[in-house]
Amino acid sequence: MKKIKSSLDRKLLLSFIVKSVFFSAVFCALFSAVIAAFFYQFDIGFESAQYFSAVIMVISGGLTAYICAHSFKNSGFLVGAVSAVPLIIYSLVNLIANHNTVWLFFLKLVLVILVAGFMGAYSVKKSKKIRVKK
Repeated sequence: MKKIKSSLDRKLLLSFIVKSVFFSAVFCALFSAVIAAFFYQFDIGFESAQYFSAVIMVISGGLTAYICAHSFKNSGFLVGAVSAVPLIIYSLVNLIANHNTVWLFFLKLVLVILVAGFMGAYSVKKSKKIRVKK
């Protein structure tokens, strides 16, 4: 029995991890800058910033999952949810360092996992499938 070469799998996994971390950071920074400009322009109080952070996390998680899950053929919900792990870790560090509320962390956790999972499933479903005719 032949051994299965896993070099392609390692390459796919490594590119998935790199894309997940990179796009999570890029989207989070980009949307945070947009929200910061919005706060500055309209002179909004800092108290509502934590609620906008939940929106930023959900949008970033969805876009990251869509991009990261596109190279996979199946298990889109799981791949999308796993691609949101860097955002969840970032939110956990934010909870510990800034003493934010725990309920907001769990709200972000649930929303990011659900949105990222559904966007990953949508991305996998939308990706091109090669059909072989017999």
